[in-house]
Amino acid sequence: MTVCPSPKCSRTVNVLSTGLCNVLTCSCGHEFCLLCNEPSHVPANCVEKSFWLNVTGDEKMNKRLLGPNCKICPSCNAIIEKNGGCYFMRCYKCKHEFCWMCLRAWSNHPNTHFQCQYYRQEDDPYLKKMDDISKEFIGQYNDVFIKKDQENKVFFEKINENIEKLMSKRIQNDEYLSREAKTKILYDLLIQIYWSYENIKWSSVHLFNMRYQVVKNAPLNDQLNEQAYPNTQKYKIFNFIVNDTEHSIRKIVNSLFGDKMKKMTYIEASKITKRIHLIRETLLKHCDPHYDQ
Repeated sequence: MTVCPSPKCSRTVNVLSTGLCNVLTCSCGHEFCLLCNEPSHVPANCVEKSFWLNVTGDEKMNKRLLGPNCKICPSCNAIIEKNGGCYFMRCYKCKHEFCWMCLRAWSNHPNTHFQCQYYRQEDDPYLKKMDDISKEFIGQYNDVFIKKDQENKVFFEKINENIEKLMSKRIQNDEYLSREAKTKILYDLLIQIYWSYENIKWSSVHLFNMRYQVVKNAPLNDQLNEQAYPNTQKYKIFNFIVNDTEHSIRKIVNSLFGDKMKKMTYIEASKITKRIHLIRETLLKHCDPHYDQ
């Protein structure tokens, strides 16, 4: 047994009920990883997730965006571009004054505008190589991840609002069901959609790692060159399944909240929940290490 890690829950969860890709599901609807106890990040496994967070952290991503004449203000983290002149710098945003070379505050720096006794080239973080991943290569996956993460946060925040919307506009009233039972049926439906979106979001991380294995030894300028470094068949199949999954889930969501949908029963809503669960299983089976593909 283990305890649900959701801040809003403390129920016990039977580890024997672990699903595909080491995912545990609490009765509250929260899904989490059995291995790291974090919210479910499948199809990406724990190693892929850790590597992803390491190469897309704020500090590293900012450095990837910097050009040869750009640095980050040591006071407010604003990106500053230097187009000439001496080493004295004043941040345009917070007005902090510092040395362009060693980044020390100018108040603690000798007023030598064209020399810096503290600067050592070997310690300059802006000259250090940023792994072996080009910003264009990682950016195409990171952009998708961030967009879907933001969209899904909005969806999660509106679950209660959408339950009321479905009750009033989409679901036929059932006098034999209590208010609590009706709410539970619709919550189960919407939380399945939420975790489907999470699966789709983390699929971009799994795809990134699959692609990285192909191009990790390639020159930076060739990491986007699919002709020179073609994707594996496994990558192509999984990418197709991810796109098909996203299309299926969005079609269901449009049918729930579109303007032309007919009234449906709570039994039909439960059937849609089960259908979404099967769609998710189809996706996750391609990443589960114990599933015979």
